[in-house]
Amino acid sequence: MPLVRFDYQSSPRAAMGYSFTLLLGLLHRLGLLRDYSADVEEAAQVMEAWQAEIGPAVPAARNAAKSQAGRLAGRLPVVYGAGFLAAVANRWKTQFNENSKHWAFFEVLPELNHNAVVGLGIPQSVRDQVTVLMLRSSMDHPRVQVRWDVTEKLLRREGVTAETVQGRGKSKLAHMLSLIHFNDYVSFYLAMLNGADPSPVEAIAFLKQRLAEAGAEIA
Repeated sequence: MPLVRFDYQSSPRAAMGYSFTLLLGLLHRLGLLRDYSADVEEAAQVMEAWQAEIGPAVPAARNAAKSQAGRLAGRLPVVYGAGFLAAVANRWKTQFNENSKHWAFFEVLPELNHNAVVGLGIPQSVRDQVTVLMLRSSMDHPRVQVRWDVTEKLLRREGVTAETVQGRGKSKLAHMLSLIHFNDYVSFYLAMLNGADPSPVEAIAFLKQRLAEAGAEIA
């Protein structure tokens, strides 16, 4: 069978640049997608520019990623995403889990407007410890923009802390990848505040081992 292979010594979450762009190129070669090479180039430039603002050498007073990690320490992040940023919200959630060893959840707009907004206030002890992170883009549909504004008002009305993080760039791909890149730094800095090593995922290793043992017993 035809095979596209890459070798990069890291966890899958740290190899996204390789796995994602290879798949993008492959699907283009197969005629299933248009050529996104210009979008990839723009996204890389946007990420490089943003990295200069959020890298380890930049102090917290001028570093948005460090500042956000500081505000999330000891709190429960719930990430909201809509449309093409819904999957990015999921990525934020999993990076908080795996990198920061931190509880996190994600919700998708407009679905969350049909259920989640009804339960914002109870239990109060949870509400007071939640920070909602709204991943927004200037390229969101106008109707989605209205939903964002109204949803933010609902959150504030219920006393829920909410923050907006805007994607950067001129293409949807740049907005997606720039937000992913930004959160990679946020989740790393949060890991440092948690006193956690971002690399190992001991709980997953434990789960796989026990599942394998259970499978052998069943067989």
